[in-house]
Amino acid sequence: MYLDLMSRSIVILGCNSIKILNKRLNHSLKKIQKYPKAFIIVTGGSKLKNNMEESYYMSEWLAPHIPNVPIFTETCSIDTVTNLIYVKQLIFSRKLSNNIIFVTSPAHKDRVSCLARYLFKSFKVSCYDNVTRNIHHDDQAIVRDKRRMELFLINRPYYRNVNI
Repeated sequence: MYLDLMSRSIVILGCNSIKILNKRLNHSLKKIQKYPKAFIIVTGGSKLKNNMEESYYMSEWLAPHIPNVPIFTETCSIDTVTNLIYVKQLIFSRKLSNNIIFVTSPAHKDRVSCLARYLFKSFKVSCYDNVTRNIHHDDQAIVRDKRRMELFLINRPYYRNVNI
């Protein structure tokens, strides 16, 4: 049983650009203020230019802004596909809220939405800039990512059987 059905899990997706990452973090603060009881999850195991892992950088950035709020870190993922798979595992294993808000960038929104639909029952994707832009969404890339996700789940039945 999850702790509170009205709570949220705010998942801030990693990025290899510190500039974009900072925009995501600033936007996440608005979501955290709106949902003060939310569980905070930061994702990403890739190294940034400053040689810090994405998730460690984000947790260090957020900590002074949200004291006394636990920040869960996911450090194994290296891309969007593994971000979502490992976040699903973290939410399930820690019994966090499965009412999820993904914080990402406008250019990343459609890809995250499409892939998250494959893994999660209830979620929203929030961007720091909701201005409509002429962003070319590569349907082939999304199909490729979905196939990679299927292969990942086939080879790791534990993740496939996690039901949230």
